[in-house]
Parts: sequence; C-alpha cells; structure tokens
Amino acid sequence: MVHAACRDVRTALADRRAELNDDVDELRALEADRLDRLFFVAYKKAVREQDFAAIDRTLRITERRARLLGLDIPVKAELSGPDGGPVQVENVTVDELDALIALTDSDGE
Repeated sequence: MVHAACRDVRTALADRRAELNDDVDELRALEADRLDRLFFVAYKKAVREQDFAAIDRTLRITERRARLLGLDIPVKAELSGPDGGPVQVENVTVDELDALIALTDSDGE
C-alpha cells in the first residue's frame, strides 16, 4: 500500500512538472515575441536615424532574447581555495554535520 501511494505521488508530481514546463514554454514564446516587436521598433530607429541610444537598446534586447532562449554559451567557472590554490576537502563525521545543520536550523532543533 505504501509503495502504491509513493508511486501515485511520483506520478502526480511528474504530471505537474510536465504541466509547468508547458506553461513555461508558452510564456517563453510570448516573451520572445514581445522582445521581437520591441527590437524591430528600436532597430528601425537605430538604422534610419543612426541613433546611438536606439543602437544600445537593440543590443540590450538582443542580449535579453539570447538569455531567454538559452543561446549564450554557458560561462565556465572554476572554484579555487585560498590564494587560488586547490579547494581543501575534508572528511567530517555525521555528528559534525549534525552540529553544522543545527547552527543553520531556523527552528533551533
């Protein structure tokens, strides 16, 4: 019975996640359309009038659109320790982890 309940909850969560993803995709498409319309207004002014403010605006809209649609290449980040050295990894006990969790627990438990 517990296994069936867990399966049902997992199925319901997966269905809800799929619905949310569909909603996000629709909103992303709507936002992309809005950015396209704004871009063409600014672009016309930038080209026809050689307006530097309009040029800057078209670049900002283009950057926003690229971020929205995931067109930019992800930036690689490297973690380092003090003074650029290696990150120190330490072994901790369960008791030490519990103590750290207790320090950050808002309930004080």
